[in-house]
Amino acid sequence: SLVNGNKRVPAPPPMMTASVRCVVPGGNAGDDIELGFRNESRCRSCVCTCPITQGLCFPATFLLRGVNLAAEDSRHYTPAMCGIVGYVGRAEAAPILLDGLRRLEYRGYDSAGVAIVNGKGVETRKCAGRIAALTKLVSKSPPAGSYGISHTRWATHGKVTDGNAHPHFDQSGKLALVHNGVIENYTALKQELEREGGHSFQSETDTEVLAHLIGSIYDKLGGKDSKARLVNATRTALKQVIGTYGIALLHADIPDFIVGARRGSPLVLGVGKEENF
Repeated sequence: SLVNGNKRVPAPPPMMTASVRCVVPGGNAGDDIELGFRNESRCRSCVCTCPITQGLCFPATFLLRGVNLAAEDSRHYTPAMCGIVGYVGRAEAAPILLDGLRRLEYRGYDSAGVAIVNGKGVETRKCAGRIAALTKLVSKSPPAGSYGISHTRWATHGKVTDGNAHPHFDQSGKLALVHNGVIENYTALKQELEREGGHSFQSETDTEVLAHLIGSIYDKLGGKDSKARLVNATRTALKQVIGTYGIALLHADIPDFIVGARRGSPLVLGVGKEENF
């Protein structure tokens, strides 16, 4: 969302995939690449992301792990992206998060969810399917709160189910996390947490393993709940991670605060007047 004084201005429409032939992070214009489209075709035109993303007035990621773009033939367009939207401010977070997810629908997804802190704990609404289904779920039982995170998922680990949709929680249920990317060593991390004891996993995802890892380190650090403690726990956990990620997380006991981190997957911060995105 763009902010002009106290008025939230609608974001511009998303760039259509037909306007670019192929986007590869770190690529150079003219490089030869092979993405393995369904029809086994080759793409001989690589567009460097820098001049594209620098000219955008809205958050956008055109390629994450496993993306296939074939603008020459839309029948072979196979997106494999996830979307993350976070909000901290004075307004009710739910409508803003849902609106943000709608603006990311063009990226492709199979499930969606939100997590909002209501002052007592973290409320989550998530489901497999379209954002319209999530909107109905939120409308039936609106989560109250002025800060939260949301996500659209394209399944990489686990089937397309309500339980595998993001956000995911740590063992305490106080830390919620959304994740874009792939944690390549999640099996080893999960086994280590299971040996540690006290961890019960509710999904098939690598994301839940990361949430448990951060939560476990947060508990071990001890002391008062604080922003610094949460940031330190996140940094320590991510040093153990092999893979790519763009993450956003929050904690029920740390008000008006969201931690974001990335490796390989872009993350954009929007600074507004008395509200941030």
